[in-house]
Amino acid sequence: METIDVSGASGCCLGGKACRACKEISDLDRKIEQLLGTLQQLVRERCDLKTKRNYRHDPLVRNLPLELLSRIFVFCQPDPPMEGSSALYFPLLVHSLQSRPNLTPITLGSVCRRWREIVQATPRLWTFISINIGRHDMQTYTPFIDTWLSRSGRLPLTIAIFESKGSEPDEGFLEADEDTDPSGLIKVVNTLSSRWECLDVSISTSVVLKQLQCDLSGAPGLESLRIRTFPNDDSTDYPTFNEGIPFMPSPRNVFLSSMRPDSVFIRWNLVKCVNINHVNPAELLMIFADAANISHVHIRSLTRDRDLPLHPVVHRALRMLKFVTSQNIDDILNNLTVPSLQSLHVRAFSPSLTSMIARSKPPLTDMTIRSNIVWDEALQLFKHTPFLSELHLINIAVVPRKFFRRLADTSTISPSLDGRYLPALSSLRILTIQNSFVWQDIVDAFGPNPLNAAATRRPLTAFLLHMPRTKAINVPDSGPDEVSLLNAVALRQLRILRAGGISVSIVDAGGRDLLAENGNGMDSARDEDEGCEEA
Repeated sequence: METIDVSGASGCCLGGKACRACKEISDLDRKIEQLLGTLQQLVRERCDLKTKRNYRHDPLVRNLPLELLSRIFVFCQPDPPMEGSSALYFPLLVHSLQSRPNLTPITLGSVCRRWREIVQATPRLWTFISINIGRHDMQTYTPFIDTWLSRSGRLPLTIAIFESKGSEPDEGFLEADEDTDPSGLIKVVNTLSSRWECLDVSISTSVVLKQLQCDLSGAPGLESLRIRTFPNDDSTDYPTFNEGIPFMPSPRNVFLSSMRPDSVFIRWNLVKCVNINHVNPAELLMIFADAANISHVHIRSLTRDRDLPLHPVVHRALRMLKFVTSQNIDDILNNLTVPSLQSLHVRAFSPSLTSMIARSKPPLTDMTIRSNIVWDEALQLFKHTPFLSELHLINIAVVPRKFFRRLADTSTISPSLDGRYLPALSSLRILTIQNSFVWQDIVDAFGPNPLNAAATRRPLTAFLLHMPRTKAINVPDSGPDEVSLLNAVALRQLRILRAGGISVSIVDAGGRDLLAENGNGMDSARDEDEGCEEA
């Protein structure tokens, strides 16, 4: 069957010369094309005029010098998530940049052409960025990142590299020519290693991490390094960083999660702060051995994924040690000696803790103990902390009378700190589920004549007791007649201490000050309790 084209696109369907209608359509097409060109030109001219008008009408651009405008634009962007931070309080940089990415240059640049010119000429706006290596458009994404970083001039860079699970395409829609290889992107980042200041990597691909390497400069400006991996249990290829490169960086702050320390090729002897997660105790002891200048260590979790020998370490620079975990900490406490330790945070009490402190004899001034305490062991521990000035007992089930009695019995001290019980204690903070005490014990803990400046006594000047509003529970070491939910005599004495300048606070779970004299304190709480009992 013969096909007949009636669209007119191939000429007149009547054959021979074009008919009148075809000629008129062709003429109109030419006129439309000319008018479209004219319209586009008018649109361009209007944009130019609008730019000039915006410049004249915008007092910000018209009246301020460019240097000041750039400074204002810099203040519009969020602070770099890792600026001024240490590995102790290492922020979740990748999470921060993904949930709150640095879109300031794009946002400001979209206002008008003049603003865009100022933004592109302000290097400070382009110094931190998050890079998603899970994208499937690397041919266009890599030049975009390259352009972004090139606008940062020669300023230090904060770079976060991550894999977005949401960047995976739907099954069946992957284009044949789609570029998913991030090697080119990693090369762009590597060429700028001399300007790395904060580098954060959170990926599951060990191949990409191995590609991330320093150039010949050795990344001299790198202050903070954070590596978080999500290793595949079936994979035998363990991730490494900067392996085989003779030029190793020397970051001050290091955060590692699911990453073997011996697979991170940096100058460990210059590291100051370490934040570690999911590491073998033996590997952590290796860090202490290799990094003699570490002063702060934050331990999130310890795992015995491998049976490795534990080698004792004496670390003379460590000043702050914090355990967020309670598992496997004895492996560290039994093999670590820290004669310079000043601050200690533990999540669970262990006899090994007493052993470490007794062995180390550190000038410990600040201690935080969370969860339950073995009090007999704790009282032994406090004998070895003559310089302890701040003690925080958090989420403690009960506080026995013998603790306060010991404070009361040793409240008078000698100036030489001659081994008496907590002679330097100045601040005591207790958060407990216990809500009934022998209140006179708390008063006595301040010693006789606590408001007498001439008295030689323990310098306890700050006391906070945070307890719930619940029915009374049993108080260890006390008889039924000694315990009361409220005690008028002790209450009056505690108020006298507060009025005399000693910071005494007793609050309930609702934040109510139970020493208040305005009708909201213990007096009203006692009335409420008695009313409940009568009901």
